[in-house]
Amino acid sequence: MLGVIHLKGGSPGDPEGLLAATAFASPIAIAGVLSLLGVWRGLPAITAASGLGVIPMCLVSFVMLPLLVPASLLVAYGLSPGTVRAKYEAQAGFVVGIGLVGAFFLLLVHLDPVTWSSQGGSGYSSDIITDLEAVASLSVVAVVFVAAMLIPRRR
Repeated sequence: MLGVIHLKGGSPGDPEGLLAATAFASPIAIAGVLSLLGVWRGLPAITAASGLGVIPMCLVSFVMLPLLVPASLLVAYGLSPGTVRAKYEAQAGFVVGIGLVGAFFLLLVHLDPVTWSSQGGSGYSSDIITDLEAVASLSVVAVVFVAAMLIPRRR
């Protein structure tokens, strides 16, 4: 849904397209997938990290503010006393959380000023998501997902 809002919510003639919208939504979507993966595989550190990764993303846009509630619940579930038993779980959770935040902020750190005009009007933005930024962010999301899948299941 967030990707659709990003794609359709732009101005007419806006140079961002489907790749940018996908890259914008993918860190949030993969955080949801990782939280389910953490619950299913018995890795609460991954669940907590996915919630912690979403919190800074929510501060960028008011559209994402409602996600603070489920993110907080994921953190509370994952960090409840006695849930993280192995050192590798905490380390993996740290890597997942940093990866999620890094993938999202790769889209925002470089200023890409652009102006455009079309039959529907004209516009200006100080920062758009370029194809390079989108591919870099999607690559980090893929690496985070693969890394989380490689964490051994708790027995």
